[in-house]
Amino acid sequence: MADPKYKKLTNKIFEKIKNGTYADRLPGFNHLQAEFGVSQATLVSALDALEKQGLIVRKRRQGIFVSKSPRKRSKNPRIDLILPNYGGALFSQTIDFAHKFLEPLNYRLVVSITAEDPEHEQKLLTRSTLDDSIGAIFMPQYETPKSVQALEKLLNTKPVVQIDRRYWAQNTDFVAVDSCGGSKLATQYLLKQHIERIGFISSDVTRYADRKRFDGYQDALTEAGIKPPSSWQVAFPDNLSDPNISVLVKDSLNSPDAPRAFVAVNSTMALIFLEAVKRLGFAVPEDIKIISFDITAVGENALPALTHYSQPTHLVMQEAVKLLDSRIHGDLSGHKEILIDPVFVEGQTA
Repeated sequence: MADPKYKKLTNKIFEKIKNGTYADRLPGFNHLQAEFGVSQATLVSALDALEKQGLIVRKRRQGIFVSKSPRKRSKNPRIDLILPNYGGALFSQTIDFAHKFLEPLNYRLVVSITAEDPEHEQKLLTRSTLDDSIGAIFMPQYETPKSVQALEKLLNTKPVVQIDRRYWAQNTDFVAVDSCGGSKLATQYLLKQHIERIGFISSDVTRYADRKRFDGYQDALTEAGIKPPSSWQVAFPDNLSDPNISVLVKDSLNSPDAPRAFVAVNSTMALIFLEAVKRLGFAVPEDIKIISFDITAVGENALPALTHYSQPTHLVMQEAVKLLDSRIHGDLSGHKEILIDPVFVEGQTA
C-alpha cells in the first residue's frame, strides 16, 4: 500500500525545513497548497503531523514557524508494546528485550496483551491511540477490517513499528526475522543431502509468517527444478490437540512418492509431527528428517534434538526500538522494512 498523500507531503516539507529552504517560517497556506498542488485537507494533515513532531509551530493570524527547539516531552515518555498472548520463551524474551533497549533511552514501557479475540486486539489499538504514549511496537495476530482501521488511526497519532508479522493491508515500519529466507535455507539444507521429496508442515499459510516460510520452501524447490505436489503439504488443523492429526501424518507418509524430509513452520508443529512419526515406527533422522523454523522452550527438550533456524529476538527488538526512536525524533522518511537473518542450529532431526 502506498503512503497516504499527506505523508508524502509531510516528507517534502520536512526536507525543505532540513535543507534550510524554510529556515524560519513556512510560506502561507495558500502558497503551500499551490506550490505542492495538493488539496486543503492533505495540507492540513501534513501540517498536523509536522506539529505533532514538534517541527513547526502554527500561530493564529501570524503564520507557520519552524520550531527552534524540540517539543518538550515527559521525563520518561511512554511506549506501548502490544503483543498476542502466545506464551513461552519467545514471548517473555520479547518483553525483556523491549525493556532492555528502551530503558537506556529513558522510555517507559507499557505492555498490553491481546486476548484470543480479534475485537480485543482492535480495542487495544484504539486505546493506544487515546493514551499518552508517544509510540508503539505492535505484533499483530488478527487482520480484520476493524483492526486495520484502528491501526490506521493509531498511525495518524504516533509512530508504530510492527514486528514479527504484519497487517498486509496497512503499510508501516516493519522489523522481523527473514521468514522466507530462513525457510529457503532450511529446504536447501535438505536438498544438499540429496533429498528431493521435501514436505511442508503448517496450519494456515495465509498468516504472514506461515506464508513467507511457505514461499521460501517453494522458492528453493523451484530453483532445484522440483515442483512439489499438494500432497507434500501437511496442513494441521488450528486445534493442535486434534486426535485426527495422527491420521493426517500417517496419510502423508503412506503414498509411494511421500516426502522423506519436512520443513515445519514452527517447533510446536515439528514436535507433534515428530511424535506421530515415531509412533508409526519411523526412525528420525534415518527414515524421516525434520527441520523446524524457530523453537520453543518445550522444543529445546525434544529427543532427538530439533534441527532448526532460530529467531534472534534481541536483534528484532533492538532494530524496532532504534527505528521507533528515530521516528519519534523527527525521521519522516518512507516506511522501512528490516529483515534479520535467522540462525541455524544443528540438531539431530536432519
